[in-house]
Amino acid sequence: MSVSVNLMTASARRKSALRAGLRAWITIYLAAGVGLMGLWGVQLWDLQQAKRARDAMESRYEPVKRIKADGKSADERIDALQHDERAALALAARQSALSLIGSVSEAAAGSLGAVYVQEMDVRRGDGDLADDHNPCVVQLRGLARDDAAVAGFCDRLRNSNLYRTVELKSTLAKRNGDAVMREFSVECGM
Repeated sequence: MSVSVNLMTASARRKSALRAGLRAWITIYLAAGVGLMGLWGVQLWDLQQAKRARDAMESRYEPVKRIKADGKSADERIDALQHDERAALALAARQSALSLIGSVSEAAAGSLGAVYVQEMDVRRGDGDLADDHNPCVVQLRGLARDDAAVAGFCDRLRNSNLYRTVELKSTLAKRNGDAVMREFSVECGM
């Protein structure tokens, strides 16, 4: 059996143990540092990959952004055009009312006093104003000397080319003092 005897002094043994412990901890710290740097490198690589993916998506999304911006400017242009259109339609409606009154006045004046229009009623037809089928109806009521004067009045309205249809709705005999007049109702479709 062999016996070993440590001839180192107690202070030398402590210094040796301290150095061995220090070497072990330095190794642990270095390994942990290398591991953390490796994790940091992986995180940095993932971050760069995510940034590249984001940049790629943004570049793909760029046309959509442009289309969206163009759409917004187109909406603004449409709003401006609709405003202009409403103003033009309002002006046309005023002009149209003047045209209606003018055509009825000319047709009545063409009868040389034989036709007198008492009432003119302009209203929307069965459809919408934008509808081509029956946008507006003008109803005229008045007095005429005889049936021939009413027929001539209707013909002059047709010949004005302002109305699509001119329809004599009714004529009734009406006594006006000693004279017998014809009360009429005419409907004009535009």
